[in-house]
Amino acid sequence: MINIERGMLLMIKQMHFYATEDDKVMIADILNNVFGQLFEVPLYKTDVFIFDEKANEQKLYLLVEESRRKDIVYDKSKLYDGTIIEPLDLMRSPVLEHVPSCKNLKGELVEGHFYCCSHDSNFSKKVSKFITKLKKEFRYVKKYRTYISSNIDLSTAKFDCERIITKEELS
Repeated sequence: MINIERGMLLMIKQMHFYATEDDKVMIADILNNVFGQLFEVPLYKTDVFIFDEKANEQKLYLLVEESRRKDIVYDKSKLYDGTIIEPLDLMRSPVLEHVPSCKNLKGELVEGHFYCCSHDSNFSKKVSKFITKLKKEFRYVKKYRTYISSNIDLSTAKFDCERIITKEELS
């Protein structure tokens, strides 16, 4: 937790991980169990889309619970050329940021993450519950401060950033 202006607390929760395609179903099940139906929120004010957990790409998803869609906050900003934009206020909105783990073009596993930075203590508690449940399904690699799926064969896996992870480093 971080104190910020006007006495409000900013709750930051995050988890970095390596996962397989099979793990996406398990992750989606835990997400649905904790949050129910999730919708993708655009970074700029437009229509809201249903989150597709089966997508196979390294993309930023901003997720909101169906019941909290009304709590999404966009701020108006004016660009140098007079254009008005309405970016998402990530701190005032109950949004969970998600970048899925995937394989890059070289066949290396790319680290994914979940991240939340919110003033909303009820939403932060749900995020904590979700991350706690998810961590139980993974093994921790202290050296890299990341989690790794037990479905990943360390003897053959290749990781981004030239990381080498051995069984001895897992907890």
